[in-house]
Order: sequence, then C-alpha cells, then structure tokens
Amino acid sequence: MRSHAGVSGDKIFGVAEGDTFSTEKIITVYINNKKQEAKIKDPGKAVEIQGNIIPGETVDLKINLESQITNLKFEEIDKIQKADVPIIDNATKEKENIIFNKRAGLLVAQVSTVKTKSVFHPDVLILVILFGITMFLSQKVMTAGNKNTPADPAQQAMQESMGKMMPIMITGMFIFVPIPAGVLLYMVVSNIIQVIQTVIINKQIAEENPKKPDVIDIVASEPKNIVEDTNGETEGTSSEKKIKKSKW
Repeated sequence: MRSHAGVSGDKIFGVAEGDTFSTEKIITVYINNKKQEAKIKDPGKAVEIQGNIIPGETVDLKINLESQITNLKFEEIDKIQKADVPIIDNATKEKENIIFNKRAGLLVAQVSTVKTKSVFHPDVLILVILFGITMFLSQKVMTAGNKNTPADPAQQAMQESMGKMMPIMITGMFIFVPIPAGVLLYMVVSNIIQVIQTVIINKQIAEENPKKPDVIDIVASEPKNIVEDTNGETEGTSSEKKIKKSKW
C-alpha cells in the first residue's frame, strides 16, 4: 500500500533506508578489453552494500568475483578489468546499468542516490478490496450451483466454510505482502469473468433440468365389506353385484 519509486536509466537510484540490491543472472565483463558474459551464482545476494544507505549520498556496492562468477576460470577472473552490471533495487524494482571496476579481487562501484518519499496508494487498496469481494462472490456462486448435487453434508459444510474464509485470508495476505497492481487488476477481472460464466452455466442447467415435484402414486381402493349370509352366500361391496346361487 505504501511504497517509494525511482526512475530507471538515469544512473541514480531513488532509495530509502533499508533498501537492498540484486543483479541479473548474466553480467558483462571486460577481459583484455574484450567483452565476455559471466554467470552470477546467486543474483539476490551477489551485490553487497559497503556501509549504510543514506538517501541523497553515494552508496558503495561490491561483488565478490571468485564466489559469484561460476563460468570463468580463476585465470580469466584475474584478468577481468571491469564489468557492466545491471543493478536492481529490490524495493522499487528500479534498474540501472552500473560500471564496476576491479579492486583487490572485488568489483566495486559508487552509485548516486536521491531520497524518495514513501507514498500511500489508495488505488491499490481499492483493488485489494475488490479482489476480496469478487473472490467471495465467485465462491458463493459456485457453492450455490453445487447445492443441487447430492453430497455428504459434512463435506458440503466444509466447502461453505472454506468459501467464506479463503477470500478473507488471501485479501489479508495481499495487504501485508504487496504484489504489483497489474497482477491485482488481472485477478479482479478474472474473478468477475468467472462469476458471470458460473451464473450463466447454472441458469442453463436449471432450464434444462427443471425441478420436478415429487409425485406419490396413490391407488384408490374401496374397502370391501364381506358379509356372509346364513345360506353361505357372500355379498361384496356396493360396486360389485351380488351373486346368489339359484336353487333348482
């Protein structure tokens, strides 16, 4: 939500106290005035800061050649004169190509810095909230569509609970673990499209398979009152004709 930024390509880093730096996987080194590519072992830890960062003052950076360059022999490393290294501010993602000179087995450079202000970005907060709302709606619509399918009650209750908790957990994570605004926007749009698609599909399924009322077959039966007369004759129901034996 709150961040600072710098302008790439001007050889000056916009920094704040506590910023760290990294490099890319491939750097360009100069051996006998000829360019050659060198591979960095650990780009995230290759660049070390000598001293502390004071915004507005130059910062000293260094790279250990022997421990970080993996594709060159020690003889070639000893002949390195300088290197063109892309340096990245891990806080702002600002990138500058810095010339490092060799000194006592190290690549060293001084980089100019300017102080930047930390600014609150309400648009990012709005995107995070929209993401939480759209994710909740997506889970709600999917759960509603599954109600017509027979399922274990315990499993269905667990799915409903997860549908409520997951949006809250992920939204809270995005508040404390920032991600690029473009990624947030993509996720919000994706959730909206998913909600629309699910609603349309559920509606089509409901139209194709309308709910039929339960029909109970009732067979009407008329009670039969059987009466036996003194002559052994049997009388049926009112709907039946009496059958009597004729006396000859």
